[in-house]
Amino acid sequence: MWLKKISSKKIRPKKILPATLVLTVIIVAGIGTYLLTGSHAATPYTSTTADNGALSNGATSQNCTGSSDGKCVVFSASTNSNLIFDGTFPSSGDITFGNAVWNSPNNRNNPTQSGPAITGAVDPLGSGQNVGKMTVTPQDINPCCNDARTDLESPYLMSPTMNSDVYISIPVFVPMSTVALMYGHQNNGFMVEENYGPPYNGSPTNQVNVKATSTSAFKYAYSWNDILGTYGPANDSNDQWYSPSITTDVWHTITEHIMWSASAVVGYVELWYDGHPQQFQPSGPVTGGTWSSSCGCEGAPPSNGTAGPGTRLYYSNFNAINNSGPNFADDNLYANFSGSTLTMYHGETKIGPTLASVTPAVVPEGP
Repeated sequence: MWLKKISSKKIRPKKILPATLVLTVIIVAGIGTYLLTGSHAATPYTSTTADNGALSNGATSQNCTGSSDGKCVVFSASTNSNLIFDGTFPSSGDITFGNAVWNSPNNRNNPTQSGPAITGAVDPLGSGQNVGKMTVTPQDINPCCNDARTDLESPYLMSPTMNSDVYISIPVFVPMSTVALMYGHQNNGFMVEENYGPPYNGSPTNQVNVKATSTSAFKYAYSWNDILGTYGPANDSNDQWYSPSITTDVWHTITEHIMWSASAVVGYVELWYDGHPQQFQPSGPVTGGTWSSSCGCEGAPPSNGTAGPGTRLYYSNFNAINNSGPNFADDNLYANFSGSTLTMYHGETKIGPTLASVTPAVVPEGP
């Protein structure tokens, strides 16, 4: 057997003297220790002095407890490369006339009779996110429209030939103290977001409004403008979605899915509220914030959409009102008719090609 032939030859190991063995262990241990400490691979070096190195890829050094020098390294969330627009805000500072992110030339038209109307801020509800704070006094009148307002506009990014199929997320926080001030005045609220563009010939083709139902409750409403008179009188404004009643200080996110088109059978909108798909109300008049379908004379009939029956409205959203070029997303506090100073907050507004790409950064959301 070949196994027996191999095993028949006995190899005797050489004996290593005890003194030689001890010396070998000492030398190996010394070399290993030098390599570990010299390369900073040992735990004490990585856990306590990482902030002393060169930081990159969104890593930042900040004060913290639990480390030897009182500092630690924090890595930011990864950037979504698919975003068309990422409307971030600074933690402080006046951005009334826009900045490198919000850089529409129209931002220069904002009124500032009473000081900065838009500033960067840290979320007052404690998420730690940077947000935009809008403060509009009765004196902040825009000469074009004779109402107190402020707008923060993105670059011109959307049209039937430029980002024609987009999702837009709008995180919004309206304090209940603001709701109490606006109830009982014209409109019982104001606009918080619109998508608009040149030639600016009238009301935007779609917008999100605040509707106060009492001094301590309000709803968000989605309104669209039937410029062509496809379903009723031309230039008729239609509210076909209301959020649940809101009675506490909390963030909510409205996400629009817009297909831009001049055609009323191609252009459409779909809505998500705090990540949940929404059904539109049947066409008909609105009375006191409650829909009735008895008339059937106004609004578009809801159609099957991405999320099922009733989740899509078809209408022309690119026409003589806004068809002279690409449109922008506009975070605003528009039309303060309360006679008081009103304050609200916008979170990181995003425009992207998918619902997942525009997931909001501001949390939490609530009733």
